[in-house]
Amino acid sequence: MENLKIFIPISIGSMEVKNRFVVPAIGTNLAEHNGEAGDCLISYYTERAKGDLALLLRNVLQ
Repeated sequence: MENLKIFIPISIGSMEVKNRFVVPAIGTNLAEHNGEAGDCLISYYTERAKGDLALLLRNVLQ
């Protein structure tokens, strides 16, 4: 399984990521009522960042 491309680093522009595991932008309904990132949303992304994911994409509405 180590030979699969998903485990090989890749460059995206000037950024290099350690593998090709990506979490797409998804709705979590964890933002504060005013739309700001509160403790719940920060904890959500913090826990995901602890794993072996290369990219965590976040949807930002303006």
